[in-house]
Amino acid sequence: MRDDTPAVYLLAGPAGPAKAAYARTLTDHGVAEVSAGSPSQVASALIAHLQAGRDAFLDHEEVPPEERDAYKALVEEHGGQWCLITFTVDHAPLATWLGPASATTRD
Repeated sequence: MRDDTPAVYLLAGPAGPAKAAYARTLTDHGVAEVSAGSPSQVASALIAHLQAGRDAFLDHEEVPPEERDAYKALVEEHGGQWCLITFTVDHAPLATWLGPASATTRD
């Protein structure tokens, strides 16, 4: 059971159906998406959501570790819970789709 502390979710990883479905579920449950922008714009939006007691999420394919750590620190500094959710690519369907050309040999 979760307390009333607002949460910020970072959905990290390549675009795909699982990540899109997760984002849709979050928005269906009233979690606000913070649009991509400059780090200062994202930080301002996150702070506004946290101060209002609202959950929010970021959906980014690639977030450098130092930027991720800065967002985590910002969220925690403003009394929020930080939740990193990483999505990966299932390589089996990708290899099947690419066919024999995707096979690599190492000498």
